[in-house]
Amino acid sequence: MQGPVSEKERKDRLAEQLRANIRRRKAQSHAMRGGKADRRTGLPALDEETREQAGDGLPAGPERDS
Repeated sequence: MQGPVSEKERKDRLAEQLRANIRRRKAQSHAMRGGKADRRTGLPALDEETREQAGDGLPAGPERDS
């Protein structure tokens, strides 16, 4: 097991993690702007009928805007 990490090593490690995170976020943003399909899996968005059945207490049609 290593001893305490120096302040410089800690800052260097955190800076590298930040740069890696920024690279990932830029790539993600670029992919979204490029119109590439979203390959994530998950729950589909609710359609009007399903939302009405869910009973959120709000009307599904144009009345909702008022």
